[in-house]
Amino acid sequence: MIRRHLKNAFMTTGMVAGVIAWSTPVFAQETLQDTPQQSGASVDSNSASNPVANNASIPTMAPAPAASELAQPSGTITVTGSRLPPGITSTSPITSVNAKEITKQGYTRIEDMLNRMPQFYGTQSSAVANGSSGISTANLRGLGSNRTLVLINGRRLMPGDPSSQAADLNSIPSSLIKRVDVLTGGASAVYGSDAVAGVVNFIMDTDYEGFHADAQYNVLNGDNDSRTMRNILRNSPIAGTKTPTNTPFDGWGFNANLKFGAGTKDGRGHVVAYLGYRRQAAVTGADRDYSSCALSGNGTSGAICTGSPTSAEGNILLNDGNYHLNNGQLVSGMSQYNYAPTNNLQRPDQRYTAGFFAHYDVTDGFKPYAEFQFMDDRSSAQIAPSGTFGFGTVNCDNPFLTAQESSIMCSAANIDNTTHTDSQGNTYNNSSAQILKRNVEGGPRINTMRHTSYRGVIGTKGEIVKGLTYDVYGQYGSTVYQNRYSRDFSISRLNNALNVVNYNGTATCRSVIDGTDPSCVPYDIFSGNKPSQNALDYLQTPGVATGSTQETVVSGSLTFDGSQYGVQLPTASQGLSVNVGAEYRREKMNYDVDSAYATGDLAGQGGANPSSHGKYDVKELFIEAALPIMDHRRGVNELTLTGGFRYSDYSSTGSVQSYKGQMVYSPVKGVALRGGYNRAVRAPNIQELYGPTSIGNDGSTDPCAGTSPTMSASQCELMGVTKNQYGNILANPASQYYGNQGGNPNLKPETANTFTGGVALTPFRRFSFTADFFDIKIKNIVSQLGADNILQLCGTQGRYCDRIHRDKYGSLWRNQSGYVDDVLMNIGSLATRGVDFGVNYSYPLGNKYGSLTASLNGTWLLNYKTNPGGGATTYDCAGLYGAVCGMPMPKWRHQMRVSWDLPAGFGFSAMWRFVGGTKSDAGSTANPYSSAKSSFDKKIGNVSYLDLTAYYKVTDKVTLNAGVNNVVGTRPPLITSQNGGAGGIYNGNTYVTTYDVYGRYIFAGLSYDF
Repeated sequence: MIRRHLKNAFMTTGMVAGVIAWSTPVFAQETLQDTPQQSGASVDSNSASNPVANNASIPTMAPAPAASELAQPSGTITVTGSRLPPGITSTSPITSVNAKEITKQGYTRIEDMLNRMPQFYGTQSSAVANGSSGISTANLRGLGSNRTLVLINGRRLMPGDPSSQAADLNSIPSSLIKRVDVLTGGASAVYGSDAVAGVVNFIMDTDYEGFHADAQYNVLNGDNDSRTMRNILRNSPIAGTKTPTNTPFDGWGFNANLKFGAGTKDGRGHVVAYLGYRRQAAVTGADRDYSSCALSGNGTSGAICTGSPTSAEGNILLNDGNYHLNNGQLVSGMSQYNYAPTNNLQRPDQRYTAGFFAHYDVTDGFKPYAEFQFMDDRSSAQIAPSGTFGFGTVNCDNPFLTAQESSIMCSAANIDNTTHTDSQGNTYNNSSAQILKRNVEGGPRINTMRHTSYRGVIGTKGEIVKGLTYDVYGQYGSTVYQNRYSRDFSISRLNNALNVVNYNGTATCRSVIDGTDPSCVPYDIFSGNKPSQNALDYLQTPGVATGSTQETVVSGSLTFDGSQYGVQLPTASQGLSVNVGAEYRREKMNYDVDSAYATGDLAGQGGANPSSHGKYDVKELFIEAALPIMDHRRGVNELTLTGGFRYSDYSSTGSVQSYKGQMVYSPVKGVALRGGYNRAVRAPNIQELYGPTSIGNDGSTDPCAGTSPTMSASQCELMGVTKNQYGNILANPASQYYGNQGGNPNLKPETANTFTGGVALTPFRRFSFTADFFDIKIKNIVSQLGADNILQLCGTQGRYCDRIHRDKYGSLWRNQSGYVDDVLMNIGSLATRGVDFGVNYSYPLGNKYGSLTASLNGTWLLNYKTNPGGGATTYDCAGLYGAVCGMPMPKWRHQMRVSWDLPAGFGFSAMWRFVGGTKSDAGSTANPYSSAKSSFDKKIGNVSYLDLTAYYKVTDKVTLNAGVNNVVGTRPPLITSQNGGAGGIYNGNTYVTTYDVYGRYIFAGLSYDF
């Protein structure tokens, strides 16, 4: 039945928009907007040379709507990149992925599918642990998820989290996706703010009829046979480092979906509903050899395991030297803690989805419709245990101190200059010791996140008079957020638990004696005994945060079809099309925290995380028009001009304008050229405007730290380093330094200029080729200057030196008084340029052997230029990665799929994913002050992955499918903390959204259609 539906649907004559074989750039002919779009030159999609229509016999795991439904679309009409009526060829470069390709890939998470497309660079995903927001986002062209607009059927998807205003892809019901359209370049004139890098539009199968159920099980498999990593682990200087040698099957996942749709007998109404459940298990760094310790360059050509100075034994930093604790003794030198094995490589997750799409055509002039979506996602991120992190003061009469410890820690050189008196009249001194003790006894920190979202749309559309239609709707979306951070240490309680005295023969907190904290339990880390469980229960304090985002949209538009009244040029067969409308949008954010978060009392948070609230609204007017100039003439098969303008008035930042002008020209059938200019804007979101400032990890380098600083004494003096401190500032082994980060209510909108140009060719039957050039330039970007960049600008140009605040040790990490001011500003620029290529070919093998199809989707990155601002140099990150450029920016990436589909119900498919090589930015113009400490990761070579998929149609109703992604188990490239610690998504010694980090992804599924 599925194959029969597909064949009917794909081969229906009169469809100018055919089916995409898979993620292939398209020239979309907007004749039947609800149909999947065709690759190649859509100017002649009825021709027998249509390469995609000949794929009609390819079965799919997801049922397609019947041909009659496609011929008479009655549900939501969506043309990505335009509000104009059918009949106009799209002038916007669009890449599409249909449901068939999503099924072949076997991924149950939408972000996994998108991040493997060469147009995307991953950000938040399930592979992010430390720093995870718990949501999944889309990041087009590496320009940021906040500059990529996500739509459902052409309407906005609301923000997914109070701390990140980007849309959450977890809200997308994967079982109902008909296709995913990716529009490159600015689209603010059509959709408003945020569409700077482009648009990802999820088209739902709102006309589905029947019943569909599917279930899939997947598991991960890694070889753990990296000789390089085994050697590094074997020679690790960190005690207790383990080398995994097994071949695990882990990270299992289960996904199940139901959908059912029905229409009224008279064809006027239709409803489709869905239910979904997904669950996945955790994978930690300890489960893979390449993530079993954090890597650091060793100063030559290799790498070593490194760790945090907040160690399991505990380090004591004193004025006259550094020591570590060892069974009641202080031993010279510092120990390290291997934090990497505890961190999640894959977060455990559980998600529920439900919703419906419905419409009923009462009359031609009144066609009401409604949508509702629900999602509940629960995920937890596990990272290494908390600790003292330099907090807490030890009194010299502490009974847990051994004689040897006391003689060192409370020597004349290592006590503070203040004599204290307690409630009993006893005087005492405190040691100046800075304590770095890891809470290994209490276990890892767990950040449990829950996002519950609701989205509803109610509207109506219809024809007012012939050639004049309207569409009016109201939309409301909300995400409710809950966060519980457990097993962190309370700083205030830590100070109490370390201030201990012998009281009536019992070690007792002074706060118990004076009544300021009767519940205090002494924390013994000095005597050689382990801390008591009661002490851990007292110290471990949860942090709780709740919040919500709300988005309200009211929109209305009128569309005029000039063809109905002869408003057209005599050289064209179609008339002027105009769409005008107005829109009101309101955004609101609430983020509330408990006192532990608000006061910065949690030791592992890096600083205070206060509550924040904000809102703004925007009123907009827009117009879009298309004028066919000439068609069906010698030398001009089609020539059409389009333009658009949008005026936006923000309550937060004032008024802005965006506009576009585009053209499509087809000299003959099978050849089409197009080009356009878009002026796009992005207003700062609520978090950027009103987010609170707090101190946390920001930079990865301090050029004045270590025994051999990379900057001179005079340069470091500008950065607040004294002569005595120079050469004596302790560097952070974990390459993490503090910055004061947060929002800025004085921000202004970003502006972007986008140029696009493309060509589509169908030179012979069953073959198509597309190439689309993009050039995106963004000015006045809302961004941080960057702690590392501020340090460089101060040392080399004497600028921004007042933003550098060093603690009493001269460091930028030992406590929160050492940091760099780095709040958001309108500063710097981003620009990227490249070409997307698409090739599609099919070849019939006859009734006995079915057909072969091949498709290629590739991106050639010409440049990726960024200027942090503030007098910094513009540098090109194309072909680079590292501490400044962030995630790898290869000059070439592609996906290539070859499929063989047999009439007997079998099908086989192979995909080759290719990520081009990149070089470290260390020593380049992007990062002239090299942060690399070895040539170990000076270059990342080309990386290829092979994915295999097969299916078998057991009956007309039952289909089995199975596959293995990354069949050969290609390992991710190893990146040291110096080159990967800042920028990009770096976890487990690699970039987790660029490369496969788990090994093989094995899946098997079953679907049933009735």
